[in-house]
Amino acid sequence: MSGDHVRELEVKAFKGLSDNPDNEVIARLSALPPIEYDRCREAEAKKLNVRVSTLDKLVQDKNQTEIEAASDELVTGVDAWLDPVAGTDILNESRALLNRYCVLPPGAVVAIVLWAVAGYSINCFRIFPKLCLSSPEKRCGKTTTLEVIHAVTNRALIASNLSSAVLFRAIDAWQPALLMDEADTFLHGNDELRGVINSGHTRAGAFVLRVDGDDLAPKKFSTWAPMVIAMIKTPPDTIRDRSVMIMLKRKAPGDGVDKLPYDLAKQCCNLRRKIKRWADDSADQLKTANPNVPKLGNDRAEDNWLPLLAVADAVGGEWPALARDAMQKIEQKDDDGESAGVMLLADIRSLFSVSKTARLSSDVIVNALVAIEGRPWAEWRQGKALSKNTLARLLKPFDISSTTIRIDGRTPKGYELTAFKDSFTRYLTDNPIQSATPQQVSNGGGCSQIQSATRTPGVALQNPRKASTDGDCCGVAVEEPLSPDSAETLL
Repeated sequence: MSGDHVRELEVKAFKGLSDNPDNEVIARLSALPPIEYDRCREAEAKKLNVRVSTLDKLVQDKNQTEIEAASDELVTGVDAWLDPVAGTDILNESRALLNRYCVLPPGAVVAIVLWAVAGYSINCFRIFPKLCLSSPEKRCGKTTTLEVIHAVTNRALIASNLSSAVLFRAIDAWQPALLMDEADTFLHGNDELRGVINSGHTRAGAFVLRVDGDDLAPKKFSTWAPMVIAMIKTPPDTIRDRSVMIMLKRKAPGDGVDKLPYDLAKQCCNLRRKIKRWADDSADQLKTANPNVPKLGNDRAEDNWLPLLAVADAVGGEWPALARDAMQKIEQKDDDGESAGVMLLADIRSLFSVSKTARLSSDVIVNALVAIEGRPWAEWRQGKALSKNTLARLLKPFDISSTTIRIDGRTPKGYELTAFKDSFTRYLTDNPIQSATPQQVSNGGGCSQIQSATRTPGVALQNPRKASTDGDCCGVAVEEPLSPDSAETLL
């Protein structure tokens, strides 16, 4: 075995003892001026019982590690630009970068630019949203968009797979802008990881507790960091609710964009330095910002946009108007992304409104829901339609339970309209649905129709066909029809 190989093994063995007190000696020696180290190297090597050449190698590696760490943007962050910077300049330059390389839906470029710049000042805000890049299929530009975001964010860290443990440890160590690609391959079904991601939404609660070290001492790990989640389909509702959602589409033949250069992040170093300077200079203003937020009827969505609007207002010029326009476009488009529970409440409210009744059987509700085009009820789970048991489970978190009701002399299981009143008020923020004169159905028909002229897109029961399960189930069986005034009061 050669001498060099022996020294290499000695170095590896020495490095492997991470808790060895001799490492403190190496750290001390690496901090010495070269002349002082040369004077004591032989004596120190003798104390450590290693060759002088081995000690030299260890000290050299220690110095190199510290040099690399000092130049690693993930560890140190980018150096701020020396001169003051105009906010409009950095936003315009970032916007031009996204437009050059990405095909994005209306409002998305403005939202991404503001989110990226706000990430430099995350510690100025109480709430910070995730940015979610979602697409219906592959090859819609998620990874490309993620790489451009990487080029304009500070301490950017891209990962295509991660665990909950490495997530909170990475955030606690570096507070990076964490860019998660291919999230559809590891996020769904991973409750622990989803919980860690969710915890990073509000600064006060952005921590997880774990035991750590040989003594299993409790330790608090931070989860407070900007996060981008790129995935096919959409994330779980709890993450979606904490995100600014960007719904990507595959580019059309006429959409022309440039190819990404291999060193885009390096090319954009000065842009990141300028953003850092602007963020540092604007910190006091952002901490006390109280932007005027357009009403969306969704408190969480409005909170998500606060940091973005604060940045836009601090920059001024056209950006306050651009930001609010982007907010309206994105959040309006995301209305269809409501949770299953809220979607179910909206559809049931429409059904009650059309039927003008105080009670509906479970069979009638399920059959009517399954018949609505564009809703998920017909293929709710693995291609199977919504069942009465699933209906009951979805309504249980709202404290709504089925009960025995009386309809036309029968006593099926069903639901009273009064049981929904509190949930309609709390979760459905639009005006109560008013229907046109509904078609009344017979008790003996095997199939019926329910018609509605609703003002709420995606909620109307537009001529749904309801297949009867027993041949004599009426479409809307009414024991006590409600007057228009009573119906409006309950709905």
